[in-house]
Amino acid sequence: MKVVGFLWKSQDTAGKQFPLIIFNRGGNREFGKLTPWVRLGFYAYVSNGFVVLASQYRGNDGGEGREEYGGVDVRDVLNLIPLARALGYIDMHNVFMLGWSRGGMMTYLALKHHMPVNAVAVGGGLTDLVSEGKRRPALANVWRALSPDFEQRGEALLRERSAVYWAEQITVPVLILHGGADWRSEPMSQARAFAKRLQELGKTYELIIYPDDDHGLSLNRADSDRRVVEWFRRHRK
Repeated sequence: MKVVGFLWKSQDTAGKQFPLIIFNRGGNREFGKLTPWVRLGFYAYVSNGFVVLASQYRGNDGGEGREEYGGVDVRDVLNLIPLARALGYIDMHNVFMLGWSRGGMMTYLALKHHMPVNAVAVGGGLTDLVSEGKRRPALANVWRALSPDFEQRGEALLRERSAVYWAEQITVPVLILHGGADWRSEPMSQARAFAKRLQELGKTYELIIYPDDDHGLSLNRADSDRRVVEWFRRHRK
């Protein structure tokens, strides 16, 4: 199956090895899809020596198949590992993952599938689809449209995609970033609840909430990018 993806890197890769950030986009279908200059072409990361690799998820931007919002499309994230290895200039001992919004869910699901990364960072991430679906019925309608077995499995399917219910399977350090005025994913019901669960399990994590900031942390983009870079550098091998 052909799936569209993007790669951001330094021009000169000859004879070099770069740490990798796998980025998991938010949105669904064509909404929120990647563009070459998303987040200014990930300059904050590429200029700090990282390569960034991302999937558009199947069925989007001309790709084959159909996305399922955390179903089989998780394989589109997992398959970035062999792709990265084939590039020849990726330091496979230093692979990290960054997910935003729905991409946060994809990040945690990839960890559930034992994706080999050193650490992850998540911004505005979904960790409890059960409660979020009740709060935002319109979003639940999106899941119903994209998940083939939603009508049959309902809440069980949502729990399988909600990391707060299986946080014990998160085995790498997690940086959680969230805007205090994020209406899409309330910090009390998502970020803080998930951080509390990680704390109870003795996991390594850091929670940063920016008061009055939005879903994309547009008021604190430079600071959040700096924290992501520092977090990944801290966990390099």
